[in-house]
Amino acid sequence: MAKSNLSTTIYKTLKERIIFRQYPAGHHLTEDAICQEFDVSRIPAREALRMLEEKNLVQKIPHRGCTVVQPGLEEIREIYDVRQTLEVHVVEHLARHGMAEAEWQAAYDTWKHFEDHLNAGGAETAQVNSEHMAELDRDFHEGLARAAGNHFLCDMLRTVDERLHFIRVMDITSAERLRETCKQHLAILKHIQSGNVEAAREALRKNVAYGHGNVQSALQAALDRYADENQTLPFR
Repeated sequence: MAKSNLSTTIYKTLKERIIFRQYPAGHHLTEDAICQEFDVSRIPAREALRMLEEKNLVQKIPHRGCTVVQPGLEEIREIYDVRQTLEVHVVEHLARHGMAEAEWQAAYDTWKHFEDHLNAGGAETAQVNSEHMAELDRDFHEGLARAAGNHFLCDMLRTVDERLHFIRVMDITSAERLRETCKQHLAILKHIQSGNVEAAREALRKNVAYGHGNVQSALQAALDRYADENQTLPFR
């Protein structure tokens, strides 16, 4: 297998372990340990660590390898609070001043497609790619911000989303969660279209709270598993 493919395979495996808290904050990752576990040379091991560092999943320590970066529950709550504040402003603006028809229709069609597929029986066989759905969810919310036309707010929201991206992977992990997300996104869009500011605001708050609740539950389950296995909570 090519070294680039090896690097990607190792990166994806380690990324999943970090996201789902199989590694606590501060967990040490070294080239030697990766080479031994995956039976590879240093080049793909080093590249995998570089990829993790680019995504802010690890922090490189000179001459000592990398340590895992894990946001705590309180930090995540604060980030979601900031996200909600920014996005409430976005939907209020769009409900008052309108949204370009093409942008509205594109967003509506995307999430209506998923909902129709699930309602047609697709939920029974749906294989939810949580990372792909996290990207689509991010695109939906950033798309609303772009439609509002405030470039500074878009930059702020993008910064928040970069901090949340891999946390969001814990959100839409099943067909049922995808169905609920579709319902919530479509409600936001319908209230924007009808110009109902209060309803759009509340639909947005419900959507953000739903995602935060899913993430919080997944993180708490990971914390509990780690506590059972190690009798300590080093990354709470």
